[in-house]
Amino acid sequence: MPALARMLAAAALARFVAMRAARHVLDPTVQARNVRTASDADWRGDFHWHG
Repeated sequence: MPALARMLAAAALARFVAMRAARHVLDPTVQARNVRTASDADWRGDFHWHG
């Protein structure tokens, strides 16, 4: 079923691109909201391990 495989691959790629675009657009808002959380994780010493 090459057509089905191609359709599934296209859907997965579209979802991946959409998620990347949404994260890029929302990144400043998410970072601003998570500043305190990032600071708390940093002094616990696991901020760099968990990204």
